[in-house]
Amino acid sequence: MEFDLRRLKAERVAKGLSQEDIANALGITRSWYARKENGQVKLGIEEFTKIIEVLGYDGSDVHIFFKLNVAKREQQ
Repeated sequence: MEFDLRRLKAERVAKGLSQEDIANALGITRSWYARKENGQVKLGIEEFTKIIEVLGYDGSDVHIFFKLNVAKREQQ
């Protein structure tokens, strides 16, 4: 499984939240959050937990932020 940063961004935008809104919730700067959302800096589990809370999701919804990585040869 791989964390899907594009889904994270899509959910943030769909909820009408800016990077600044998420950064404020995490207690970091917008530019530092942008680096995390763009994959330049790793996103910690505590940060991810806070982000899904801000987005209005609970623990049972976490799976939507991950994608299954299966090699093409193994998909058949």
